[in-house]
Amino acid sequence: MTKSERVLSRWGILMVGEIGPILAGDEDGVLLRTSTPLVLFDADSLRGLTSSGRPYRLVGEADPVHAVEAFTALWG
Repeated sequence: MTKSERVLSRWGILMVGEIGPILAGDEDGVLLRTSTPLVLFDADSLRGLTSSGRPYRLVGEADPVHAVEAFTALWG
């Protein structure tokens, strides 16, 4: 089964302890989202694939401060 692509804005790539890199940011401008660890990432196309098989597309400028805030809001 193919998983649907997630699109993140205000995104960042984070290392969390020994887990990562992961993606964190906003989905649909309102929903905070974090990913499972990335297994592939293309910096030119801003597309990645996670260990769960979920494809991600990143839009807009990176916002690492917001990405940390999103992770903290979701996971403490």
